[in-house]
Amino acid sequence: MAGKINLAILKNLSYSLLLPLIRYSYGFALVILLSKNLPVAEYGQWSLLISTLGILITVASLNTMYSAQIILPEVEKDELGTDILTLGLFKLTFTFFVFLVVLYFLNVHLEFSGSILRIFAALLIFRTICDFVFGILRAQLRVKEQIVFFFVESALILAFVGSVILRPSSPVTELLKAFLLAEILAAALGIIILLRQKFTFRLRPHRLRKYFVIGVPLIPFAFLDLIVNAIAPIFIKLFDQYEAVAFYSIAQKVAMLILIPFAIINNVYGQYLKLGKLDGGIDGALGVMKQFFIIYILLLGGALLGLVFLGEWIIALVSTGAYIEAYPLMLTIAVANIVVTFSSMVTTLFAVYDKTRIVGTVWIIVLVAYIALSMVLIPKFDLYGAAYAMIISFGVGLIIVSIAALMLVKQMKNDHDTL
Repeated sequence: MAGKINLAILKNLSYSLLLPLIRYSYGFALVILLSKNLPVAEYGQWSLLISTLGILITVASLNTMYSAQIILPEVEKDELGTDILTLGLFKLTFTFFVFLVVLYFLNVHLEFSGSILRIFAALLIFRTICDFVFGILRAQLRVKEQIVFFFVESALILAFVGSVILRPSSPVTELLKAFLLAEILAAALGIIILLRQKFTFRLRPHRLRKYFVIGVPLIPFAFLDLIVNAIAPIFIKLFDQYEAVAFYSIAQKVAMLILIPFAIINNVYGQYLKLGKLDGGIDGALGVMKQFFIIYILLLGGALLGLVFLGEWIIALVSTGAYIEAYPLMLTIAVANIVVTFSSMVTTLFAVYDKTRIVGTVWIIVLVAYIALSMVLIPKFDLYGAAYAMIISFGVGLIIVSIAALMLVKQMKNDHDTL
C-alpha cells in the first residue's frame, strides 16, 4: 500500500502543480493590469477590497472548508449530497450575515462608499459560491475538475476586468462590476459541476456538527493564509493611507511566489495524511508526512533562490517604478510566509487525529499576539512591522505546535503498544 500511496501522491501533485501556476499567472496578470493603469491610491483601495472579501469568505465559513478535507473522504456516498448541500447553504447564509454585522466598520473605518458596498455585497455572494465549489472539489480530490473550474474562473475575471481597465476612465466601482459579472458566470459553472454528481441532496443541519467539531477550534489556524493575504493590508490602512496599502500589496504579491511549493503540497496533503492514518495508524500518517515534508523542502529551496535573485526584476515587471523599493520588504514577507507554511503542515496532523482543541488554544494566543504586535510594530517600523509581527507570533506558534505534535505522536504510539 505504501508504494501505491507514493504513486498516487506524485500523480496528484503533478496535477496540483497546475493550480498554483494558474493562480499565480492569473494573480500577476491582474496586478500588471491594475497597478500599471490605476493611480497608486486607487490600486490600494482595490487591494483592500479584495483583502476584505477574502477575510469575510474564509472567516464566515467557520473553517468548514478545512474540515471538509478531513471528513468528506470517508463520508458514505449516499450522504455526500446531503453534506454538500448543508455545508453550502450554511456557508452562503452565514457569510452574508457576517457582512451585515461588520457593515459599519467597512463604511467608517475602511472608508468604503455606499455604492462600493452595494456592489461588494453582491460580489460576496457569488465569490462565496465559487469558493465553496472549489473547496468541495478539493476535499473530494477531484483535482482535474478543480483545474478546469479555477482556470475558467480566472480567465473570466481577467477578461472582464481587463476590458474595463483598458478604457480611458475606469473607476474602482466599474472594476468591481466587471469582477461581479465574472463571478456570476463562474458560480453558475460551479453549480453545474456539483450537480453532475448523481447524489441525493437533502438538507440536514445536524450534520454540520461534525464539521464544527474539527473546524471551529482551528479557526485561528485558518487565519494563517488570511494573515498573509488579507489582514496585514487592513491593519496598514488603519495606521496609514491607501498608498501604503498599495506598496505593501505589491511586495506581498511577489512574496507569495514562495507559497507555490506549499500550494502544490497543501492541495492534497490533508487528504493523504488521513489515508495514511487509516492505512497504517500513526506510523502510516508519519510516513506520509515525511514524504510531503521532503518534497516541500526541496521545492521551497528552489523557490527561495529564485525569489532572491529575480525578485527585483519581478517587481519591475508587474508594476511601475513607484514600487521598485519594495524588494527588501518582499523578502521579509517571504520569510514570514515560510514560517506560516511550516506551522500549517504540522497543525494538519492534529486535524487528522481530531485533536484540534489541543492546538486551537495555541493559535488563539498566536492570533491575539499577532494583532497586538501589529498594533505596536506597524506604527514603529511602518510596513515592515506587519511582517515582523507575523514572523514573531507564528515562529513562537510553530515551536509550541511542534512540541505538541511530538507529544501526540508519543501518545499514539503508546496507545498502539498497549493494544
